[in-house]
Amino acid sequence: MTGKKMLAVLSISMGMLLSHLPALPAGQTITLKRYTRVTGYSEANEECWVDRRGWINMDVEDTTLVRETPKVCYGSYRFLAVSADGGRKSLIAFKALNRAIHTGSTITGVTLKLHPVDGRSSPEGEIWVYRVLASWRDGGSGPRPGPVYWAANHDYRYYSTGSNGIKWASPGAAAKGRDISRAPSFKRKLRDIYDPETNTITISSPQMLEDVRFWYGHYYLNYGWLIIYNAGGGERPVQVFHSSDVIEEELRPSLEITFERPTSPKPNDIDLNVTYISRTPRYLRYLDEGKGQYEYKTFRGHGVGVMKYPKFGDEKKWPDPGEEVTFTAHVKNKGTKTFEGRFDYKWIMNEKVVGADTFNGRLRPGEETTFEYKWKWDIDHSDHRDLYIVFQVDPDEKIKETTKNNNWLKKYIEARTLKYWVEKTLYNYGNEQINAWGSYSFEDYLQWHAHMWNETYMDKSRFDVIARDGSLERISLDEIEVVPDGLLDPWGKHTPKSTIESRPGTGLTDCHFDGEWGSSWDWNTDDANYEKNLQRLKNFVKSRAVLIEGSWIHECSHQCIAAFDVYWSNIEASTPSKDNGKCKLKDGGKYYITRGEFYQYPGIMGGGDTRPNENYTENTGLYSLHSVAGFNSNLPYRAGFFGEWQYDLPRKIGVKLTGGGGVPLQNAKVKIWQVSGNEIRDDDKYVVVEEVRADANGLLILPDQDSLEDSDVTTATGHTLLKKNPFGRIGVVGNNSNLLLRIEAFGQKDYRFLKLVYLNRGYWLGHRDYYEYPVKTNIVPSDRINWDVNVAEGKTVYSSKGQDTASKAADGDLKTAWSGGVCEKGDFIIIDLKKKYDVGAVRFVQDDGHGSFFQRFKIETSLHPGRERGSPFPDDNSFNLFYEETTRTFGFRMSFDKDVDPENENIRWVTYPGKPVPARWMKITATRDGSAKMDEIQVFAEK
Repeated sequence: MTGKKMLAVLSISMGMLLSHLPALPAGQTITLKRYTRVTGYSEANEECWVDRRGWINMDVEDTTLVRETPKVCYGSYRFLAVSADGGRKSLIAFKALNRAIHTGSTITGVTLKLHPVDGRSSPEGEIWVYRVLASWRDGGSGPRPGPVYWAANHDYRYYSTGSNGIKWASPGAAAKGRDISRAPSFKRKLRDIYDPETNTITISSPQMLEDVRFWYGHYYLNYGWLIIYNAGGGERPVQVFHSSDVIEEELRPSLEITFERPTSPKPNDIDLNVTYISRTPRYLRYLDEGKGQYEYKTFRGHGVGVMKYPKFGDEKKWPDPGEEVTFTAHVKNKGTKTFEGRFDYKWIMNEKVVGADTFNGRLRPGEETTFEYKWKWDIDHSDHRDLYIVFQVDPDEKIKETTKNNNWLKKYIEARTLKYWVEKTLYNYGNEQINAWGSYSFEDYLQWHAHMWNETYMDKSRFDVIARDGSLERISLDEIEVVPDGLLDPWGKHTPKSTIESRPGTGLTDCHFDGEWGSSWDWNTDDANYEKNLQRLKNFVKSRAVLIEGSWIHECSHQCIAAFDVYWSNIEASTPSKDNGKCKLKDGGKYYITRGEFYQYPGIMGGGDTRPNENYTENTGLYSLHSVAGFNSNLPYRAGFFGEWQYDLPRKIGVKLTGGGGVPLQNAKVKIWQVSGNEIRDDDKYVVVEEVRADANGLLILPDQDSLEDSDVTTATGHTLLKKNPFGRIGVVGNNSNLLLRIEAFGQKDYRFLKLVYLNRGYWLGHRDYYEYPVKTNIVPSDRINWDVNVAEGKTVYSSKGQDTASKAADGDLKTAWSGGVCEKGDFIIIDLKKKYDVGAVRFVQDDGHGSFFQRFKIETSLHPGRERGSPFPDDNSFNLFYEETTRTFGFRMSFDKDVDPENENIRWVTYPGKPVPARWMKITATRDGSAKMDEIQVFAEK
């Protein structure tokens, strides 16, 4: 995601928004649930609107309020509970409706579906659903309740250890007219809405439809519903449902929304628009201007820098406690008609009105007015979510406007700040296009992205242990400046060109803001493909205005919150004959090794792992754990640096080497290389150590390298580069953050990459002195495996799909294949080995269609003699687990954990090891749906 060409595209794509929506076919239904893909724009009739992949919806929030534990957050629980005595009530909200539903649509139907927990529910009593009138958060991800702050519990909408917590008007969200609506939106008997065949409770009513319609036009008032229970004399006082945190997708709550797409033209109306809120005075962040801020030294043949002398390092960074600061709200009329008259407005800080008045005057189309609020600075930097200010115009909605979505704007007071530049022609063009909030405002396009950045990408990037409640950081658009055409550089950040002095002492960068970005028009009309390229860009940004422009968030994450490109530590695999990956290593042999290491569930910065834990099998598309933990570690600091949290390593690190079945590789022999300058070659400068040995328990203490510093170095942001550590002089870019281990044990050899970003976790978990990291290999813990004999060859094969080709999976011919077609969870292949073998490994070999097989599966063995109950093979109860593919997919393994025949590079295989066990039958069962085929399944046993 770097390079001048990409940035040139971004310079236009940031500013050129949607053309007005064409007339589209009516009628579409989407289903919103957490971790489920949404493709709300997939059926539109223009190519630029097609969203074939969609995105993973993370914007469902739910929790239970429990009277007995009034200060405990249950947002991470896998259950929602409601009780007849009101001691348990459940909250649920489906956010980001403006992202999922076509801009300007008419919503025609809504249905909420819940799934009762077996044995903990019954079709007795009534379910009542109230619209919630006050904001709340569900709180973090994790296996058990704990001190999760700025989240809802029985007493608080936002729980805090400080004085800024926000309580419900009445505990348990009980105050009608304040916490919840006075009348329920839904009230029915459970037996009337429960379907026992699907174990589904279906909730729908005309008032719930009106609720969703209202939220669609007022995104900032979408607080969801409160669910309560009236037992009605039934025997079960508590009903329990699955929450959005349950692993099984089919059990999560869902909201089905039917809508008709827009056909109306651009309205001729007033549109009062709160465009941004600035905060002054501003103070200087850090700066690397390429003039000695980084001290570079040569490490393994490449220059690696440490930021020791940041510009403005000694300057004041934040207002002093008690210092007066001014918030200035900028309001424009972005409609087509002049506003003349009066409108009310108010300032709100942490849900309390702190200022209110009336504007009386005229605002022509495009004209701006401003409003100020002064406040004494009082923050502690432990959590940048817990203090915010809101400016709202026309709160009682007395004025007819294009949309009410832009009458309200929230600013996180402690957030990192972003300045946005835009050239006049592009700005005018953007103001003619409709955006996700239904307005014709370039500023709203930016603010919608900022809102999604804060409330989805930061808030919903949650991880079970290290960052249970997501990122504690937030960002704020602190200034939007429209500048003359041609002023901005079309490359880089799209800020003023080098011939322009933007601010005294800061050159081209205004360091009063944590980050800058901009949009410049394409003036290169001499390009022969100019018109074609421009139309392509228009089509691209037309979709991004409603589907999120990920590159905007990615690049601004660099600028504002010190994010680095985690993808630099990806290792593309080579083939035996070509060094087409980063691992350009033959290791003394004739051919290049064919192993690599990619992040299978990368975040928006291109790497890491976005899953809350390994039980989830879907990439969320948000930030990875590594990025979020880094953001949280930098809370007290301003921007101007990046990637320094990679320095956070324990003093000593051990790796526990295991083979199949988790057996420790005692006394394993290990050679270690380090990536440098984004590659490993057969050169001594990449070698860390020629030979070290694990102990009798398979434990290897990683050898330390010298960082080339005289002692530990702590940067201005509080991160310490250890003088001695396994990676030596760590590059903040991430281009030397991989070790390669060649592991030899039991007469076998395997290669494993060890990523620094995973070792940072040990430090963040509190292991400052010592951390032990597991390294699983493909080595069978036996030196008696006969790799020359495939004991499955020619044996009988049974399959639940494609039985007519099943025998081809073990016929010894790679030109034939078992074809299972579309397979479902539970489909299987069984091989009858005819007699007992002590099996140690199963290998899947493909000559083409590499990676096409059960993507997740388990391998089991059985010693059962055979037929029973009329079946040619044993039943499930006789099989025992040998290996299970859970955290990675077969396709991933075939790309990065494969071996390749150097004589025919089409022939590739993946080996799955186990602790040798006696087996007569081998069974491979799909644990996930998908298409499958396999050229050959090989089984290897002890001699």
